[in-house]
Amino acid sequence: NPIVVNAGATATEGNATSFIDGVCIKKGNTAFVFPLGNENRWARMEMSAPSTAATEIHARYLNASFSSTTPVDAPLTAVSSLEHWNVDRVGSSDQVALTFYWEDAQLSAISDCSALAIARWDGDSWNATVGQTTGSCTNNGSGKILGNSSFANLGAFTFGFMNDVTNQSITLCDGETFTIGNSNHTNSGVYIDVLTNQLGEDSTVITTLTILDPIVEQVSFSACHGDTLFIDGEPYVSSTNFSNTYFSSVGCDSVVNYQLVFSTPINAAITVSGINIQALNLDADAYLWRNCETNEISANETEASFTPTVNGVYQVLLTVGECDAWSECVSITSVGLDQLENQSFYSFPNPADEKLVVRSSGSIIERVIVYDQLGNVLKEIHNLSGLSIDLDVSEFARGMYWLQINETGQHVKWIKR
Repeated sequence: NPIVVNAGATATEGNATSFIDGVCIKKGNTAFVFPLGNENRWARMEMSAPSTAATEIHARYLNASFSSTTPVDAPLTAVSSLEHWNVDRVGSSDQVALTFYWEDAQLSAISDCSALAIARWDGDSWNATVGQTTGSCTNNGSGKILGNSSFANLGAFTFGFMNDVTNQSITLCDGETFTIGNSNHTNSGVYIDVLTNQLGEDSTVITTLTILDPIVEQVSFSACHGDTLFIDGEPYVSSTNFSNTYFSSVGCDSVVNYQLVFSTPINAAITVSGINIQALNLDADAYLWRNCETNEISANETEASFTPTVNGVYQVLLTVGECDAWSECVSITSVGLDQLENQSFYSFPNPADEKLVVRSSGSIIERVIVYDQLGNVLKEIHNLSGLSIDLDVSEFARGMYWLQINETGQHVKWIKR
């Protein structure tokens, strides 16, 4: 919100640590010094007394360039690209004389009082009002300039220069240095350099220097074990981190930090028991069995265990996440032989989740004992009588187990998933 100074009220002129950073409104027909400032800059502005008591003068200082510093009308050669004041009038059309202050001539790029003027933007260009200067126009001296005539039109004001003053904007890449005269600049900012030619004549260069931020990009790629990633034509087959430097579209180097992540190998080992093929990896997301000789897919076989119905050479594709791996091919040659000679009992599904079905090809099932891999008895069921029983195996942990069917009967291997 603006600070309002009513008619008849007074205020101090402020100081380097105390000023109005914003809009100040002076009401009434008395002269007034606006205690303005912005950021860390104290920059007063003084007005003469309006002739009408209803007059309001609104003023604000900005420690930054006006939106445009060109064109300039003669006798101006340049205007300040460092600071400006916005001044408006409400309630009358009274003309007022304006005085603008500087607290550090060097920070305001002021070096010659005789070449200093008040510059006003008329909407199309900057025009000059020659004024009377008081104070010091060199080094860190302070002073002010009073326009020789009152202003009927207000707006944006700044310091105008009628000598050799140049405004320039420079953009460099991170790490580069801008050199002017004997000065080297490596950080973004506004720099004022006074150069002296061989005749001893000074010229002032106001440089708005922009150092572009480093262009750094993080890029990650994921791949499966066994795949190859190509970065800039180079092959990569294992996880690694590295950086490459490129020439960007803005003319500066850009750095891309790469992170390559390869998955761990999938355990695709299998075992064969009779005509049953078993994948040892029970954690895969999917299983797909195929005939290695014909490439025919067994579409309905999607478990970790597979029992072919015809002789052949078989393998399984295990899928984990977005990656997969084929097992070796194994040969099955005993399909069609009398399995009952060697196997009177069998179980399914294998692997099993909650329930395991035990069936007999002819003998009555009287007793079933469940063993772990170390031979420990985990469960016994007696007094059975039938060719098929259902076992609740939900209590068992994942792994491989054995069934002993009847007292001297067959041992059947099964897997809990």
